[in-house]
Amino acid sequence: MRKKRTKLSAYDKSIQLLARRGYAVKELTEALLKKEYPAEEVLEAINLLLEHRYLNDESFAYERIRSRALLSKWGKRRIQTELKNKGVDEAIIHKAFNQFEEGTEERLGETHDWQQEATDLLLRKYGAFPNTLYEKVNNANGWEEKQDALKSIHKEKSKRINFLLRRGFSNEQAIKALEQA
Repeated sequence: MRKKRTKLSAYDKSIQLLARRGYAVKELTEALLKKEYPAEEVLEAINLLLEHRYLNDESFAYERIRSRALLSKWGKRRIQTELKNKGVDEAIIHKAFNQFEEGTEERLGETHDWQQEATDLLLRKYGAFPNTLYEKVNNANGWEEKQDALKSIHKEKSKRINFLLRRGFSNEQAIKALEQA
């Protein structure tokens, strides 16, 4: 026979959730409300967490940017969208990106180069752009064959650029990465 579990307080549940991963203030508040904790208890728990510095949107934003950029290889736009969806204020996001890009929070003091990240990711995923496609254009016999070869070049370029755009890199970064690859 199972023992009936007692329901944790909103504060204890918050600690349990924060032990697994970081949360933004709004995101944690919504998670607790979704678990049907009373709004007053949730507000009290959030205030305690903020007071004890267990919950902080600035450090959450910085760490999320850092992990998404370095581990997940996401671009700036995708990370910004994720942070906005989690309820992090625009000013906090901007400040966290500045800290990350300038390396002010990093132990090594290295800056982050989004363009280089896009180029490296493209090369790792697809390798160098195949010169055989251009050779097909040069060796084409007739107009239709040449058009087919040009279409295949366009298709390959589109595939690579769209890959980077889905990862959150800008149009300019994707095009420049394709040129460099």
